[in-house]
Amino acid sequence: MSVVILLVLAANSQSPNTSSMIVTVTDPNDAVVSGASVTVMNLATGASRDAVTDENGSVTVAALSLTGQYKISVNKLGFAAGEANGLALRAGETATVRIKLAVGSSENQVTVTGTTEGVRTDPIIGSSLESKQIDETPILGRKFSTVPLLNSAFRQAKGTGDLFVNQTYFVTGVGGRRQTTVLLDGASNDEGWGRQTAIATVPIGSVQEVNVLTNSFSAEFGWTAGPALNIVTKSGTNRVHGEALFLFRPGSWQAKSFSTKNFCPESVPTCVVPSALTAISPIDVPDELNQYSGSIGGPIVKDKTFYFATLDHTRQNRTAFLSSTLPALVGLTDPQLDVTGHYRQTLFDGRLDHRFTAKQSLMWRFNLDRFFDDNPQDAVSGNTAPSAARRYSRASWTTQLNYTAVIGPNLLNEARLAYLNG
Repeated sequence: MSVVILLVLAANSQSPNTSSMIVTVTDPNDAVVSGASVTVMNLATGASRDAVTDENGSVTVAALSLTGQYKISVNKLGFAAGEANGLALRAGETATVRIKLAVGSSENQVTVTGTTEGVRTDPIIGSSLESKQIDETPILGRKFSTVPLLNSAFRQAKGTGDLFVNQTYFVTGVGGRRQTTVLLDGASNDEGWGRQTAIATVPIGSVQEVNVLTNSFSAEFGWTAGPALNIVTKSGTNRVHGEALFLFRPGSWQAKSFSTKNFCPESVPTCVVPSALTAISPIDVPDELNQYSGSIGGPIVKDKTFYFATLDHTRQNRTAFLSSTLPALVGLTDPQLDVTGHYRQTLFDGRLDHRFTAKQSLMWRFNLDRFFDDNPQDAVSGNTAPSAARRYSRASWTTQLNYTAVIGPNLLNEARLAYLNG
């Protein structure tokens, strides 16, 4: 399925994958200064945008990347140069920077609103997590769809979806698990046949920011009756950087059975250990797990073309045990009382960014999700025979092209082409 979306937006109501900035310049008496030269530079990518303040002393700079921090420089004849450093932006929000220029050698005053603390100008309700917070949060299984549960407004949805897609379903309010929508870099990443989860899982290492939205959506999310997950992926910078992670949980170190000693508590004198019970076999032991993750990003052409890629691989062998009474019950001959479930998942996300001019840019992204599980949620264990075993698998991928052009100080055009294959 291919989708083409053409957006023409007011610059101060950004698309879900960029941000904007309003810079207001005043003199020492708080009177606005028109005709001042303003430069907004991304310190990580070298991208620079120039503007001149209008009669209200303001300039609006739209479609700014979330990657990296920004430096603002202001110059006006007769005043000392003004500067603000280290400004970080958030998706869909507008940062307001007020710079009071000084005369002579006096220091300038800078007031910043709506950067790292976040200030929304629309009715959206929710919470935002940035890459640093995500990296510092112990997310079970590195399963990104669990992130919304960190917001107390959400709860895990009931259903068998986790068997099919190995993701966490979540709901908020009175909504159902089929009413959730997922946006990835401004384009839909929904599974198209009714379960309303991500059609392709995104590796955690590729996420720059995620907004977990509960309700009162702006127009970008108007088609959903339930919660929305707005994900923005990382892009490269002028500095080559990356990370690597390895998790190893050896199954050979785990006890496969336990003694019946202390099976009966001393406080219950009538308790008797069953004669047929020679050992206690724990559920899901041994549980062998290996996880590998790596990311790398950097420049292809300095200040112009960048790359970023993340690869995750999970390999798990989990043992489940059958009841010793099951073989006779179902007529199994030479029964094997332990069943090993195999879970494998490979995730990849790659992104290229190219800047044609200061106001025109292109982004291409490719996302891959491959997984299978032949004993999901212990479908085979206890009194459930091995004949119930099934292999659930997914082979999905998505690709996306975004072209962004800033037409004027109050007009932004973004065209998106996305293909989802599930």
